[in-house]
Amino acid sequence: MPAELIERLERVGGTRVAAYNPYWDEWGVTLEDPDGYRLVLSRRDWSNS
Repeated sequence: MPAELIERLERVGGTRVAAYNPYWDEWGVTLEDPDGYRLVLSRRDWSNS
């Protein structure tokens, strides 16, 4: 996941926080917006097969 994307989200008010589930701290990053909503960005691939 691009570091510049995370930096941009932090510049506009996002705060990096620990995920409720440590799985997401291992495979991604969680950001919280000023209203308390969380966004999880993951670097894992997904397959439906």
